[in-house]
Amino acid sequence: MSNTKKNPPPLLYPTFLHSDPLSHVAFSSCAAIVARTVAHPLDTLKTRIQFASTSTNPTALGHIRATIRSTLKNEPITALYRGLPVALLFSVPALSVYLGAYDYSKTKLGKWGKLGEEDAMGVHAIASCCAEVLSGALWTPMEVLKNKLQVQTKATNPTIGSLHTWALCKSIYRNEGLRGFYKGYFLALGVFVPYTMVYFMSYEQLKMRAAAILLPKSASSLTTSSTTSPLPISSQPASLPPQLPFIAYVICSGLSGALAGGVSNGLDIVKTRVQAAAAGGTQQSATTIVRHMWTHEGKWRAFGRGLGARILWIMPTVTLSMSVYEMLKDWRVRQLTNDANL
Repeated sequence: MSNTKKNPPPLLYPTFLHSDPLSHVAFSSCAAIVARTVAHPLDTLKTRIQFASTSTNPTALGHIRATIRSTLKNEPITALYRGLPVALLFSVPALSVYLGAYDYSKTKLGKWGKLGEEDAMGVHAIASCCAEVLSGALWTPMEVLKNKLQVQTKATNPTIGSLHTWALCKSIYRNEGLRGFYKGYFLALGVFVPYTMVYFMSYEQLKMRAAAILLPKSASSLTTSSTTSPLPISSQPASLPPQLPFIAYVICSGLSGALAGGVSNGLDIVKTRVQAAAAGGTQQSATTIVRHMWTHEGKWRAFGRGLGARILWIMPTVTLSMSVYEMLKDWRVRQLTNDANL
């Protein structure tokens, strides 16, 4: 690798997180709220399809349309939002940790240089792994509570509601202790570490391709980071850094999410079933679940169950979260640049 960069940027820029941490928290929180609120019904459908065994109800939960009909026929439409308060409570801080850890790790690894600069795929892979491991401390309790709420119906539990959410927390703690909220943590890492690595590597590469096509060549190197936004150093003249259009963020994040979601679907089914098992009931290991799926649910086909629903949930979720976050960062950059020029 040559020590001389091609098309060096005209200014040096610190990372967005280090320069404006409060904005990072605010923007990632907004992104989490928008994405979770809009896409939560699809998450509920995905979870129900994955949790169901073909031997229990092959027609009602065999595909997305059947699941929608079954849910709306027997329950109010609000059933699709079951578990949303829990998801919002955890996803807001979790996404801040997730994006912050990725940005920080990528910056440090880029300065270290052993894996390449910040635009190297190896840097993206390791940084995304660090982000998932750290944020998993918040994602896992959310998944445990959310999955248990989403798979229940009025027929199985007439008391579903906010009171039931608190009762569920007490039940988990009484039967399993604090460890119960982290059921499937390492299994979740087995699902989401590959997912996150595939997502960020493809997202960063797609953004670089988009920058090469849509932006001047001398500026394309400024837009290769998904969580790094250029802020002008106060000692230098302030000029507005080139920014990708909103549609570029939408396309890059959507395609990357679909690819990553497809790769990790099989493991996500196993994780969902482990975490959604009733507290105090019969607990099955991941190995037992995999063996049952292979033997009784169609071998390889069992691990593709809910793939369409998972992709349909992931695409709007990551598209909204990343696009909102990126656009808010771009807005902040424009604001700071204008203020510096006053």
